[in-house]
Amino acid sequence: MRIGVIDIGYNAIRAVAYESNDPESVEIYGNKFKNDILSLLTSDDIDTRHQTYLYLSHILTIFKNLGVKQFRCVATAVLRNHSKSEEFTKLVKKKFDFEIEIISGDTEARLTAQGLLLGITEADGIAIDLGGGSLEIADVKDKKIYDISSHELGTGVIDHQLKENDHLISDIVEKHYNKRKYHNLYFIGGALRYLCRSYIDYAKYPIKTLHNLVIDTTDFIQFLAFFEEKHLRNKINKKKTSYNALMIVRDVIKNFTPTRLIVSTYGLKEGVKLEMLNINEIPDNIVETKLLKIYGKTQCNFTLDHFIEILSNLIGNSEAYKYIIFYSLIILDDYKNFDQTIFPQALIEYILSSEIQFTHDERVKISLVIAYIAMFKVSNTIIEIAKKIITRKEHVICQAIGNLIKIFIQVDGYCSNTPSFTIVNKGGYLEIDTDRILPRPIFEKVRERLKNTAFAIKQVKLMNHYQ
Repeated sequence: MRIGVIDIGYNAIRAVAYESNDPESVEIYGNKFKNDILSLLTSDDIDTRHQTYLYLSHILTIFKNLGVKQFRCVATAVLRNHSKSEEFTKLVKKKFDFEIEIISGDTEARLTAQGLLLGITEADGIAIDLGGGSLEIADVKDKKIYDISSHELGTGVIDHQLKENDHLISDIVEKHYNKRKYHNLYFIGGALRYLCRSYIDYAKYPIKTLHNLVIDTTDFIQFLAFFEEKHLRNKINKKKTSYNALMIVRDVIKNFTPTRLIVSTYGLKEGVKLEMLNINEIPDNIVETKLLKIYGKTQCNFTLDHFIEILSNLIGNSEAYKYIIFYSLIILDDYKNFDQTIFPQALIEYILSSEIQFTHDERVKISLVIAYIAMFKVSNTIIEIAKKIITRKEHVICQAIGNLIKIFIQVDGYCSNTPSFTIVNKGGYLEIDTDRILPRPIFEKVRERLKNTAFAIKQVKLMNHYQ
């Protein structure tokens, strides 16, 4: 059953529809409508022509056309304490026949944290969701949500509060979090996403996907100084909310002293979805679950132990690459549909930019594996991306994995469960050990891949030696 979520916020109305009613379901529609709902609420008569009603009507039409059977609409700080919120919700009910649920600040913080855990299941640290009307904070660890709080410190309302008390953030941290320090600070919310997109341009970071972007705190503080100087120099009044976000973020970093900042595009909408589905337990590996959902590859029950055994015999303990191998094998089902004589650029671009909750390290490593499966030499584009995100050693290990999987495909076929062979290292030369006699054309291809793998293994051992 298809389901939907509508989020009425301070600066925008957001809507999303999901393919099915399970936690890993794929978005089939998502849109954001910039909307000044406050101009409507300050009108003498709110039963008038306004973009807010047009957007809601449009969203309902889309939901109907997509066959969305159930949806939930929530409103946050913009309606939370407004004198006309009750009048507005009654009018929407009369016009469109659905309820707007005005959620409390604590509920918003909790739902946002649940959404974060759906996007980054291993999240461990403090999360902040900064919107136009409020700031939500949540302590998350081990797929659980601990201390939550909500504060009227949004980018659209903070000016006068900072003038009255320039220690607002410090007071909040001391009162609610006892000045606790956190290694990770998670960024959620449109204002923070804008800052992080600006950081990507500033740092010339090669992957444009925001979700799971990890930024060193020192680098981000330098960026904030650059951003502030640019703001003051150019007097970017239309980006005042972004400047307010900068001030809040800088104080949050100062008080929580994180070493890493991690961006999540998962938040309130995803938390609302989980609550709609009455799901309290998020799958241990949401990426695996989602990949299997997208590719439907349940008929290929891969056994990874022998892959890891072969790789470990060649380069040492390779358990850390278990999921890189597994994800690559699943995605390969799509690669079969590409022209095998050309470089699979479209598939790699999909891996680098898809909504699947990969870390950026995983995106690059899987892309390299797929690239080396396709070709002995990969494109300069993916090489340059890899240089900025993973180590040279990690790159070379991905090269070895790509060649190993290619040999597996050549010898056993795409959908075999596990390699029927092993690879033996004899004084720097690799040999395939199999019970079958391979046809000469296949053997020649395997031999070339073994040479390439031997070269990669030699590089890994040299790097291990000089570490």
